[in-house]
Amino acid sequence: MHLSPPHSTVSRWRSNAAGLPPEVPVEIAWIGLGSNLGDRRGLLESALAALGRLEGLGVHSVSSAWETSPVGPVTQEAFLNAVVRVSTSLSPQHLLQRLLSTERDLGRVRNQRWGPRAIDLDLLLYADRQVDEPGL
Repeated sequence: MHLSPPHSTVSRWRSNAAGLPPEVPVEIAWIGLGSNLGDRRGLLESALAALGRLEGLGVHSVSSAWETSPVGPVTQEAFLNAVVRVSTSLSPQHLLQRLLSTERDLGRVRNQRWGPRAIDLDLLLYADRQVDEPGL
């Protein structure tokens, strides 16, 4: 099963990047997507489309989707996962805030630790940085 980035995303990013001042750094980041409720594939595709619309972020490539078993004490269905490679002018903190906002927009409700979720967006890597801050 393969997910594809929206066709307009890369060209939109190029125009955004060209409009940025030269002192604004652009970094490569990797975002994990996961879902184990409802139409998992549809939710991953919706998340991918939402990422493609974020200002200051361009989707470059998307992995194939794969299933994983849930982790933790809560009995639940398997996750469908994918990873996205992006370019971004956002800081790690701002990127994380945009990911959390996108989760909420797609129906994520945080009411049970390790519980099932409609969508999960995780900032896996941000350039070569190691960020040790609350929330990251």
